[in-house]
Amino acid sequence: MDKLKLYCFFTPSHEEFYTSWLKPTAEKEYLIRPISFDRQLSKSGKYIEIGWRETQYRKVLAWIGAVKENMGDIIVCSDTDVQFLRPSSRFLVDYLHTDDIAFQQNDHENKICSGFIVCRCSLQTQNFFEIVAEENYRQAWRWRAIYYARFDCRGLASFKYQNIAS
Repeated sequence: MDKLKLYCFFTPSHEEFYTSWLKPTAEKEYLIRPISFDRQLSKSGKYIEIGWRETQYRKVLAWIGAVKENMGDIIVCSDTDVQFLRPSSRFLVDYLHTDDIAFQQNDHENKICSGFIVCRCSLQTQNFFEIVAEENYRQAWRWRAIYYARFDCRGLASFKYQNIAS
């Protein structure tokens, strides 16, 4: 199996996570495609602070670009505060199986975590992310935007989420 591409989007406040956490633990197994957004729209990068929603919107636009670049392939889209503690790419491909997209579960309330996504790139998943971007632009909550998008998305064959990072 060829190395999976792993896309990560970050601003200056999260560059340390990229260089210290994600990159050193993922580069042996993944082709890392960092997307550094040099504008710090949120002063600290903290959850829901002013500028956070706009940054999340930019991240979803980056995922749309990644899908367009990789039609037919499986990719990973990850936040930078992720560490890989053991080999995982084969597990992620097997877990996705014939589904289109899988998200990590955020909590015990079954909310979706938008910080770790495995995706089969297709027009359907591109459409899904475009709906997420539109919803995210209007709302401040990433998981809620994804939740609504999955019901609005036409042609997305399958969608699942659970704790895929354990």
